[in-house]
Amino acid sequence: MSVTSPVSQTTEPLPGAADPTAGFRRWVTSVALPASIAAQLVCNVLYSIATAGSTYADDGGAGTLALAGQQTGLWLAANWFAILGSLLIIPGAVAALRVLRPARPRLALIAVTVWTAGYVCYLGINAASFYSVGLAQAGATGDDVLAAWATGDALRLPLNVLFLIGNMLGTILLGITALLTKGLPTFAGIAILVWFVFHIVGLVVGSEWFEVAGGALEVAGLSVIASRALNLPLAQWRARG
Repeated sequence: MSVTSPVSQTTEPLPGAADPTAGFRRWVTSVALPASIAAQLVCNVLYSIATAGSTYADDGGAGTLALAGQQTGLWLAANWFAILGSLLIIPGAVAALRVLRPARPRLALIAVTVWTAGYVCYLGINAASFYSVGLAQAGATGDDVLAAWATGDALRLPLNVLFLIGNMLGTILLGITALLTKGLPTFAGIAILVWFVFHIVGLVVGSEWFEVAGGALEVAGLSVIASRALNLPLAQWRARG
């Protein structure tokens, strides 16, 4: 009596089977990694130009509404670039993990996760910023409007805190992981870490241009990691998944 084995329902590819999307996935995620911060860099440049050309300050209240109304085009463009950068970090994180995880698996996973989560929260923060343009164009003024604005800021405080953690701690951990990854140029980790230093200096002196300079260095550091990801043989790329 013969026994017929059940037909396998698995969708897993057979060992050695062709993976036609591997090269495409490697290319897309590698390009997205530095492009994500490059988009944030463009956002910072536009924001710097907007604030430099305005008589109002981004104070989180009446000044922000006035600034958004006076520099509407730059304000909207800056927000869209920030959102684009936050979206690109999601696929870009895959390339970073492919390069960093073999040397420091736990640290790489924590660093990339915290970094990505922070910028996902930044996506929400910037999406909410469009209301400033709407209120400004509607001519909204008065204590009631500012009180509602302050309440909204308070309600999104968790997003701000998570973004701060991801932006600061995530970037630091990412730079440290890059420094500890053998075979990766030291410049990559240092360039990523220098962004944090420039960011703090910019906050102290009140100039966004320090963050622009630091962002350019971070893009350079991430480009080194992306280049390493692009040069991984496809077999290694798949194995590190």
